[in-house]
Amino acid sequence: MTPDQSDPIPSMAAWHWEQMYPPYRRYNAPATIVIVATTIAVFFVQLYFHYFHHSEWVANLLAFSPETFEEGDYWRIVTYAWIHSEELPIHILFNMLMVWALGGEIERILGSLRFLILYFGGVIAAALVFWMWSPFDSEAVAGASGAAFALLTSLAVLCPTRRLNVLLLLVIPMRMKVVTLAWVTCAVELICQIFGFLDFISHTAHLGGALFGVILTFLLKPKRPKPMVFPI
Repeated sequence: MTPDQSDPIPSMAAWHWEQMYPPYRRYNAPATIVIVATTIAVFFVQLYFHYFHHSEWVANLLAFSPETFEEGDYWRIVTYAWIHSEELPIHILFNMLMVWALGGEIERILGSLRFLILYFGGVIAAALVFWMWSPFDSEAVAGASGAAFALLTSLAVLCPTRRLNVLLLLVIPMRMKVVTLAWVTCAVELICQIFGFLDFISHTAHLGGALFGVILTFLLKPKRPKPMVFPI
């Protein structure tokens, strides 16, 4: 999933964030780079303990579950986003691709500090929604999916007409407006939650992150610039 940079910049009659911010470059997104780099680093530590010591020590220490959270392991409400499945590498691959593709765009608009508030807020909101939905569940959740959903809906608020290059079913390339992608993805998550599809995935956490992304972006987004008035 990558932003499509080929779309023309609209005129002032159709105001767009692109008129307020310079063309996006990766070096303008230090927070996104740090998040992706540290998450990948933790994953390699997981792999080391998993394959060389046959230990799940890292995952057991950082993953989130309602049971451990209620026992006082409060750090897990954040650290679980840095843990991913060792047996399913596509888990971290998909999450980091979303963070990498969407995070830089959002960080450019909101700034690094507000972007970090959005990201960590999405992480916490996803965990809290999962906890409130299943308060007695002993199953642990891990991964940055909740934060990735927060980024997706955040970009849908900021740049709804921006077109993204996506891989449908990870195979079929297509271009889609970010707001359409957000609606479709959230609808699929809701259907899966209602009918019990893919029950090994925490759909409530994904939806919690998505909802938080919308709410916080409306609170954090820069004000629309006032139109320029020229003297006659």
